[in-house]
Amino acid sequence: MRMSDQLVALRDDPARQEAVKSAAMSMRNAWAARPRVQVLTAALAKYARGAAIEACEDLAELVSVQDIARSFVEEWIAQVVALLEEHPLARHEFESRSGGGVSSVTLASSGRSRLDLIVSCAKDEDCDQQSLALQFASVERHEICLSGSAEILVGRLERDRLEIERRSFAAEDRLEFAADTMAKSVLSCSPGFAVLRLSRNCTDPSPTRDIRVSDGALLHQSSGDMSDSRSEIAMALLARMRRRDAVPAMMALAERGSDHLRWEAVRNCLALDVRQGFQVLAGIAASADDPLCAPAWALRAQLIEHHPQLLELETQTCPA
Repeated sequence: MRMSDQLVALRDDPARQEAVKSAAMSMRNAWAARPRVQVLTAALAKYARGAAIEACEDLAELVSVQDIARSFVEEWIAQVVALLEEHPLARHEFESRSGGGVSSVTLASSGRSRLDLIVSCAKDEDCDQQSLALQFASVERHEICLSGSAEILVGRLERDRLEIERRSFAAEDRLEFAADTMAKSVLSCSPGFAVLRLSRNCTDPSPTRDIRVSDGALLHQSSGDMSDSRSEIAMALLARMRRRDAVPAMMALAERGSDHLRWEAVRNCLALDVRQGFQVLAGIAASADDPLCAPAWALRAQLIEHHPQLLELETQTCPA
């Protein structure tokens, strides 16, 4: 792989690397200290505590008036350009994500609320939309289009019935998404399609659901809680590593927390240690007031049908 002379020189100069990083950190701190950003950060904190968007005037104005939204984003871009003019190989120190032709950067945040700039590469509409899905999450969102245009699908869940609307989303357009019941997917977009998004995570998130547009089928469900997601990933990894010493911790998780996390704990217990896993499953199935009683009873019956010897484990668990 060929590397530019500038990059090679930076790689071989630790002192210069530190200077570049320091300049990027200074730029981030200077941005956070700007009066306008401080006002918006205070409004984000109020919004994060549960205030309605209408009660946070600065935020409401930011995501409803394009001139205000654009000037805010342009201020941030000017700061980044100034950094790059001085240090062409610098990287900004703002939280950012990129993938699938979409890049986003967090311009300000407080608690469970944040302001993100989202920019997409040009995208042509896929003719085959049979596998297209919408993701419904416990996140309230307000979006304003800054530039470019897109064709989007907006989905609404009404008593688990999926309603779909196809529409355009162009400069100055605004969208509002209620948590859990509204979602969108970008079908196609022009170059430079940019959106400013205000979002707020729910304090008690429901599971995130991926629902297929063509028939409303549930394709995937995962915990809406970040700590639950981390626990799920850890359990899956430990199960793949055949770490039977993790079973006691998984058994404890099967007794508390969200239903989704508990069910994943039961599944991984069964995978690592059939005896202990089946005892946990049988205990849940026997608890009529447990939300997981019905699926646990169904899985217990299915396992016994294929492996009758498991009844002996249940007998050992409940001698009476």
